[in-house]
Amino acid sequence: MNGCSFQTTIGGRVNRFRLRNLKNYKRGLFQISYRPRFKKDTVARYDWNCAERKHNELAISVIVPTFNRVETLVHCLSALECQQLPPNESFEVIVVDDSSTDGTATLVKQWNKNFSRVRLLRLSHNGGPGRARNAGVIASLGKLLVFVDSDVIVKPGFLYAHWKRHGESLGCVSVGPVYYIDHIAEHKRHRFRWWTDASRAFFCTSNAAVEKHLFIKSGRFDADFQKYGWEDLELGERLRYVFDDGTKESMTSKEKRKMNIPRYFVKQAIAYHYKPPWTIGDLEKSIEQERQRGEMGVLFYKKHPTFRVRLMIQLTWFHRCLWLILSLFGIINEYSVKPLVIWLMDKRQYGIAHGLWSIVRNRITCEVVFSGLKE
Repeated sequence: MNGCSFQTTIGGRVNRFRLRNLKNYKRGLFQISYRPRFKKDTVARYDWNCAERKHNELAISVIVPTFNRVETLVHCLSALECQQLPPNESFEVIVVDDSSTDGTATLVKQWNKNFSRVRLLRLSHNGGPGRARNAGVIASLGKLLVFVDSDVIVKPGFLYAHWKRHGESLGCVSVGPVYYIDHIAEHKRHRFRWWTDASRAFFCTSNAAVEKHLFIKSGRFDADFQKYGWEDLELGERLRYVFDDGTKESMTSKEKRKMNIPRYFVKQAIAYHYKPPWTIGDLEKSIEQERQRGEMGVLFYKKHPTFRVRLMIQLTWFHRCLWLILSLFGIINEYSVKPLVIWLMDKRQYGIAHGLWSIVRNRITCEVVFSGLKE
């Protein structure tokens, strides 16, 4: 393993990575601002040989779907290996390779030679993140499922915070804050603010945990969502009402509100979502993503025709009028504003460029949703 090394280029910066020096690399990745506390006279330690443990002794399975993200997957796995649980608990990390072509499988196989808790599950063809997560759950051994994307880097204490929350409240969903960063090593935002950093989504796969039996009972991720967007929030709508007594259909809406699955926000379970600075090639890609988001939004509403879902997918006249006004009745569109956005990006004014392009993207999503519903 001394010769096993990887070189990645992220944001124009070359990062060299050697598995031999993984422990030193992990120590310098983040400044630890949160440490899990255990009972007196106990020490949190790793159980690297978790493959030899009995199946029912695994506490957590971390599901990480990935597709051609080997650069960020290195940092995602490094952060997950830093996690600590009490001595009598263990966890596994299942990387679901959705038919990547960038050497993802090679990286995970080499990683597994040093750290057996990391497992590779490679799919024969690309079927989207929902299908990949379902496959990871089927192969998992843990009682608690924690979902993390391959471009998400978690802080020390992340898994312990989710594990502790579910130990105190059985049969719940837990989510944590997600901070967006444009550089891998950025960790400046330590102060949590409820009004900006608390997730409003019932279930978001960038940072969420649910017990395995509840996930299976809810029906897993819907395979119909094969394009970009909404598969995690659609699952969240089904997770709201999962009961053991089979009385789901006979209950009134008032009774459902009283008995729905509780959702807890765990602010110690911190995750950083890496979003690199925009490039010119990302503009067209983002427009296509918004069109797909609109199409999947229509599918989402057809499966759950509620007012809450209408607000999520912007299927209201308020949203349509809002983006029409902000776009100056169509004057600001993807063709007219693109040269200005490119100029702002050249001047490194990414915030202003992102704001202008967001108006274009949101209006496209809203129009696709309205037109798709009519069809």
